[in-house]
Amino acid sequence: MRYAALLSMVVLTGCVAPQPGTDTGPRAETTAFEEAGCRIRRVVDGDTISIFCPDTGSRNLRLTGYDTPETYKPKCRSERARGEAASRRLTALVRQARSVDVRFSGTDRYGRLLGRLYLDRTDIARLMVSEGHAVPYNGGRRRNWCA
Repeated sequence: MRYAALLSMVVLTGCVAPQPGTDTGPRAETTAFEEAGCRIRRVVDGDTISIFCPDTGSRNLRLTGYDTPETYKPKCRSERARGEAASRRLTALVRQARSVDVRFSGTDRYGRLLGRLYLDRTDIARLMVSEGHAVPYNGGRRRNWCA
């Protein structure tokens, strides 16, 4: 119920996906996510963050549009190393961000919120893929990072 209330508030306040490269200055305008009092608590891994919103408390948010190697139960050393690199990169992006926005899209089978993350109007899914930390992903079979 709390998730539905937050989602409704974000949608009703005009949460729109920012376009990459459209930052309007030193501090972009406040986003609906921020207006709701929400913030990123921490980076869990390269494609999951923990967020806090006053109305819903702390929840994990699985970022959509991309997939990164696993750090929790990697299948090989290479996957762990690449997953840790993706986590470090996302952590750096979050720390440097002046504005945060999320386009929520439901929940997954583990109960995590799903959403697309924008930092300073940059689509993080596209950025992580373009930098080689991730592959595009919208459900279905996941990449074998050890092959």
